[in-house]
Amino acid sequence: MHKKWVGIDFGAKNRRTTAYCWQENALLHVELCPAKIDVDAWLYQEMIKAGVQAVFIDAPLSLPKIYFDPEDTQSTHHYRRADIELKAMSPLFLGGLTARAIALASKLKKSQIACYETYPKAVRNQRFSGKERQEALVDLQKSASVQIENISSLSVHAQDSVFAWFAGYMYMQKQSLIFGRQEEGQIFL
Repeated sequence: MHKKWVGIDFGAKNRRTTAYCWQENALLHVELCPAKIDVDAWLYQEMIKAGVQAVFIDAPLSLPKIYFDPEDTQSTHHYRRADIELKAMSPLFLGGLTARAIALASKLKKSQIACYETYPKAVRNQRFSGKERQEALVDLQKSASVQIENISSLSVHAQDSVFAWFAGYMYMQKQSLIFGRQEEGQIFL
């Protein structure tokens, strides 16, 4: 089935902490990665097989610009402008996850799949007034006129993939909140 966009909570390479969310009619579905596989390869194949046009991924897709432009004064050696604005973790602190996400995004882009960075916690804070997860998910359903499959039993990772999907929904509605600088890396909410 063709999926216009998906939300991805990107997790550990060999654990079941990666999930992606997509819409089918008025229902949101979440797929958690299988156990004991190469998550990056699985996720890439899932996106290709589904005919995805865009992904909204909860993982840093760039490094602070200062590494490429030593004269840059708007980032530090640890944080990009978007990280500072949203009080997000440093891409460097996330290390291997950041490197894997950048590699996956590069591979997806070569396959004509657009990649956008998002941050589910900030989606909740900015779009749902910082409400607790379950309450924010209920509000999300109303806002996007969708139902979330198995809403009460979703793991934290599955929930974050739904918030990442919502960042994509807002982007498609041309209502994104965008943080950071284009030349360094932006976060879409």
